[in-house]
Amino acid sequence: MKRIATIVLCLAVALCAFTGCGSIKTVGKNDTVPTANKEDAKTVIGSGSKSFIWEYIDENGEICGSYIIKTNYPTVGSALSTYKLAEFTVDEKGNETITISNVPTPQGKEWKFYSEGIASPTSPSDTQIYDGYVYTFAAK
Repeated sequence: MKRIATIVLCLAVALCAFTGCGSIKTVGKNDTVPTANKEDAKTVIGSGSKSFIWEYIDENGEICGSYIIKTNYPTVGSALSTYKLAEFTVDEKGNETITISNVPTPQGKEWKFYSEGIASPTSPSDTQIYDGYVYTFAAK
């Protein structure tokens, strides 16, 4: 009986990992955003063995900030939180809200999270850093 319960639990965890349980509100599967040319990011923040580009896009679709983040942290959320670039809060339903430091959230919008220009199925706090990737927050 314990073996069956363990298998069911493992399957449930795997299902949540693939469907984004406990992550920010999901967006359409075909939801994409433009990403900056990787050479446009000039400002380096932090130090570490991994690096990625972090950018944010306003409600008009304009790229407002593009930065190279260097870190040894495992996830996008942990790196951005540590450098005080963004904050992530989770409500009672498990939805994550993103606040970008010093950038007001546009009226009636929220920040959506994208990896390599494609809507991410996981929250920034659950997204492993891949060296050289572009991670984007867009006001939607």
